[in-house]
Amino acid sequence: MAIEKYELRIGNIITGDIDGTPGRILQLFDECAQWTYDLLPSNSVGYNSTTYNYISGIPLSPELLEKCGFTFSDKKAHFTDGYHYYDFAFDKEKRLVYLAPNTDVRIAHYCDYLHELQNLYWCLCRKELPIQL
Repeated sequence: MAIEKYELRIGNIITGDIDGTPGRILQLFDECAQWTYDLLPSNSVGYNSTTYNYISGIPLSPELLEKCGFTFSDKKAHFTDGYHYYDFAFDKEKRLVYLAPNTDVRIAHYCDYLHELQNLYWCLCRKELPIQL
C-alpha cells in the first residue's frame, strides 16, 4: 500500500523499494521522499530517494508494539510517557485503536501502520516514539 505524502513526517519509519528494507524519512519533497536505510545492524548506511507510490507502511503487530515499549494486559496494549498512561485495544479486524482517556465517550483513533502510531505518539507526547527494531 502506497503512503500519501500528507501522512508522513520527517523521522517516520517506512519500507521502500522492492526488497522492503525499513528506513527513516529524512526529507519530504513534492514528488518524492528521501530516506535512510541504516536502521538494522546488518545494513550499512545508505540513502535513497523514491516516489511516494514505492513507499509502504510497516504493519503493526504485538511484537512490534513491544519493541516500541508497549506492555500488555487484559487484551489491551499500554504505554506511558512517564506522566500519563495511554490505552490501546485491538478491534475485530485486529486494528490497533487508541482509546482516549477520561471522556464519557471513548474516542477511537485507528493505527494500522508504524508511521501512523509514530504520528499519534508525537501528537500525544510531543516526542518521538522509542523504537528498537
